[in-house]
Amino acid sequence: MSLLHKSHDNYSAFLLLKERGVTKSTNYYTAAVHCAYYSCYQKLIYIFKEYYAKRYDELNERTSGSHNLFIGECVGCLTNTFKEKKRDITKLTRFLKQLKAIRKKSDYEDELISKDDIEKVQQYLEAFSRIIKEITKL
Repeated sequence: MSLLHKSHDNYSAFLLLKERGVTKSTNYYTAAVHCAYYSCYQKLIYIFKEYYAKRYDELNERTSGSHNLFIGECVGCLTNTFKEKKRDITKLTRFLKQLKAIRKKSDYEDELISKDDIEKVQQYLEAFSRIIKEITKL
């Protein structure tokens, strides 16, 4: 299964978990945030591996997989390839950082994920997906 399929699965899981919301026993938003972040990250890594394989392999040999490093390198490659879309491409990094911050809150902090948080997550996810689609047609 490719990372592109996993990205789609995580996107679908985000939508399902968001819809479930918060019940008496479970805050489904917690897992939804995780799925949203990984949907974006997996799509970006798919692009990096598929279209910039040599650079991906070089980086993968040197590091254990730092998300920030891989995101930065992939965004840099996209910026060099699609210079006319540089402004939009640089937004990808911002959206991923914002998603990652909420994911850290969701995964590692003793705070609940609120409806406001999940609405922000959906905005970032949709904006990320729109830019990727405009640039790569994925």
